[in-house]
Amino acid sequence: MNREIECKAWDKNNEEMVEVISINLKPDQTYQMLAVQYPDGEVIEEYLDSFELLWYTGLTDKNGNEIYEGDIIEFFGNSALVRFAWGGFVAADGEGELKHTTKGDLRGYHANSEVIGNKFENPELLETIQQ
Repeated sequence: MNREIECKAWDKNNEEMVEVISINLKPDQTYQMLAVQYPDGEVIEEYLDSFELLWYTGLTDKNGNEIYEGDIIEFFGNSALVRFAWGGFVAADGEGELKHTTKGDLRGYHANSEVIGNKFENPELLETIQQ
């Protein structure tokens, strides 16, 4: 299976979602830079620790929207937070410790789900997730 590795990032300082253009990592981890583009078109290079990377799951919702880690999805009247755990993306019951109540592998939900926001731009949606 071939697919492009894709991510976007949450700028912790400006509290804004940005497009990731490139990630520059050195093997010794001494130089970690991220080139990003802001919605207004500005491109900057900044240290990685100023951002939280959100990885594309390789899946889309029922409307064709790409699903990323950190997104909040709705399906069959339930809401879930998309997280990476146990070697894959899961529809989780929130940000706390993952337990047996986790809704499960995202691949089982994505075709009937809808991205309704993300945990950064819509933190109030985390309250809609039933644990």
